[in-house]
Amino acid sequence: MSETTNRDFFIGHSATAASAGFALRIAAAMLVGAFLLALGLGYSVQERGGGGYGQDMTARGVLENMPYPILRIPAADGKPARAILVAGDGKIGIGEAVTNFKGQLIEATGNMLKRGDLDMMILDPAGSAKPVEGASAPSLSAPVSLGRYRLAGEICDGKCYAGAMRPGTGIAHKACANLCILGGQPAVLATYKPVEGANFILLANADGSLPPNTMYDHVAVPVELEGELIRLDDLLIFRADWSKIKTQ
Repeated sequence: MSETTNRDFFIGHSATAASAGFALRIAAAMLVGAFLLALGLGYSVQERGGGGYGQDMTARGVLENMPYPILRIPAADGKPARAILVAGDGKIGIGEAVTNFKGQLIEATGNMLKRGDLDMMILDPAGSAKPVEGASAPSLSAPVSLGRYRLAGEICDGKCYAGAMRPGTGIAHKACANLCILGGQPAVLATYKPVEGANFILLANADGSLPPNTMYDHVAVPVELEGELIRLDDLLIFRADWSKIKTQ
């Protein structure tokens, strides 16, 4: 004698109340799961701080190219040495100013951009940088190698990333970022996790020169880079081996 059971059998065009209820529960569970996943991914993203323009600033320091313009402010009055990125107005860098004042003690005035631990001075077009008469350049510490690293992040132009334009990251900003970097604005790596306490790192070639033209294909997308990490005062510089770059 066969044993009979009273179980619902799903037929697409004739769903029972029980099977419809089961489908609704599954759909609700999927929606809740998607919400929790989105919430978790949002919390996992590294917050690098909001960027924007600040106050005008006047500082004395030595202007160097390493490989982009940097104003190195020596330690004084109990304050540690600083290395501030320097950019020009618009999409043009300050290459001529570096040529004129390289290695000299100068006084520079400009508007400050700041995002997280990224500080940048935007020099005014004229009269914003001049040598300090009768003063010799102070002695500065040599760059310190922190060893080989493999870093993940997004290549951005430092000026827009610091808050000069929104958005300063992402594929929507790729064309603008490449134009800024081509014009001489510094290229930075916005890391996904802090590296030696920093969330952004200035980019260079393996020999310390400007990054190669192949970098432009990888701007504004997630990448992985290998190379040597350098500390210059409070600034990190990554001398990358661009032949090993990977798009994530």
